[in-house]
Amino acid sequence: MTVFTIDVEGSVDKIIADFNTAPEKASLAAVRALNKTAFWLRTHAGSDISKEIHLPKKLVMERLKVIKAIRTKLQAAVTAKLYGVQANKVGTMRQNKTGSKVGSYEFPGAFIATMPSGHTSIYKRKRQARLPIQEMTVPLEPMASEIIEHYLDRKVMQRFEVVFRQELNFLMLKQ
Repeated sequence: MTVFTIDVEGSVDKIIADFNTAPEKASLAAVRALNKTAFWLRTHAGSDISKEIHLPKKLVMERLKVIKAIRTKLQAAVTAKLYGVQANKVGTMRQNKTGSKVGSYEFPGAFIATMPSGHTSIYKRKRQARLPIQEMTVPLEPMASEIIEHYLDRKVMQRFEVVFRQELNFLMLKQ
């Protein structure tokens, strides 16, 4: 499990000085903005990962979770479980002469089998012998990490500042 954190300690002080507001309202606005930014990161990174790796968006989104910020800890995080996706969850499995295929992924020398437990997937022998066999997976790494890092490096702070200003304006008008 990989954790990507959004930490905004420095930029909050700069924006608070522009608004000249009470610290409790500023911290509430920062928490709301951090949480909204974390969910924004999850949504946009999940969409890009799904497009890039050719997987259903649902499979990617269930692997990205948000840990929300609180007033005492101005830090939100997106946790990503980036281990491989089982081949049977990607799409319809097809057997051909050279191996098996699911979606746009091909597994040469692999075969489709149903285990005694009822689980059907694509498997490949580890050696020449009949057993052991290994279930095939579609890898998410390193592409998924690169996409999330791209968002963290370039877009998250801009998004946070926009949402923070909106939240602070809302709290100031609500008085």
